[in-house]
Amino acid sequence: MAFSTTGVAADDKWIIETVDRGEVGEYACHISGSDGKIHIAYFDDFKGDLKHATRGPDGWNIERVDEDGTVGQYLSMTRDSLEQIYIGYRDQGKNRLKLAIFDGAAWKYEIVDTDPFASFDTSMCVDAQGKICISYFNYSAGCLKLATKEEDRWKIEVVDCGQHKSGAVGGFSSLKLDSKNRIHISYTDSIHGFLKYAVKENGAWNIEIADNSEFVGHYTSLALDEDGDPYISYTVDKSPNKPDLWFAKKVEGKWINELVDTANIAGNYNSIVIDRHCNVFISYSAMSKLKLAKNIQGSWSSEIIDPKGTVTYTTLSFDSDGAPHITYCDARSALKYAHKGRRTI
Repeated sequence: MAFSTTGVAADDKWIIETVDRGEVGEYACHISGSDGKIHIAYFDDFKGDLKHATRGPDGWNIERVDEDGTVGQYLSMTRDSLEQIYIGYRDQGKNRLKLAIFDGAAWKYEIVDTDPFASFDTSMCVDAQGKICISYFNYSAGCLKLATKEEDRWKIEVVDCGQHKSGAVGGFSSLKLDSKNRIHISYTDSIHGFLKYAVKENGAWNIEIADNSEFVGHYTSLALDEDGDPYISYTVDKSPNKPDLWFAKKVEGKWINELVDTANIAGNYNSIVIDRHCNVFISYSAMSKLKLAKNIQGSWSSEIIDPKGTVTYTTLSFDSDGAPHITYCDARSALKYAHKGRRTI
């Protein structure tokens, strides 16, 4: 099934595919391999398993990565230069942070953190030297943590325990590495309603408030430009349960905040990408619709990609040809994948 907005050429339609049906697709995210193959990790809510899907010549190939109890929530996914796939996720049954690694032949598993409830809202990257970095929220302690692995040893540190003693800092973390391998993380302070941003330089964390409106909601997503400057999509919830989609960027040392979409309910489950020209693209839920916002040379516009569903957990990426790919959960019935065959700009 394909949908397109008015005035879009026939060869520029969004193609929407159903990857897996049933009570599946929560926490869905995807990456693409160097060969362009899409890999999707997601949670099977019915079985309580972590699953992985790739598209083959005869359709989608689906496997259960981990089915040891209830596993696979709050997941994130990345790959390294050797094409190894990494999935960080919560092991709810044993209350710990777990990592699955696919080396091209089989899945292997590691325990990262056994602190109680220290396995929420994971985000991860692997640098050029193979160092694994996972940010995550310790719910019981109310702090943002970072786990890094080098030379087969895990190091765990607290990034932010609340400069303002909120006791609820670190939710909805999003982690990226820049060209200098500096670690950048966006996240929320849910007590004060702040959007926060941390970057590690010379062994020390620099923590800033990117939006102090006191109404910042959930679902931060972080992107970096070629200079390592941060761009963040997030929600602001000035009316209860009616979020707006917002955007923050840092220019010459100052944070600029912009309203992107103020529809009745817009912006949850957002995912941001910027191109080499610093054009901004954000996929997000508008409750019953999947939308894509674009800022091309300073001007915001948006389009509806899927007009029917109950949209959650979107992930956006662009391939080497400039074509967009979005995975998302239709909470009513399925894990879905939307893509185009040509550039959007």
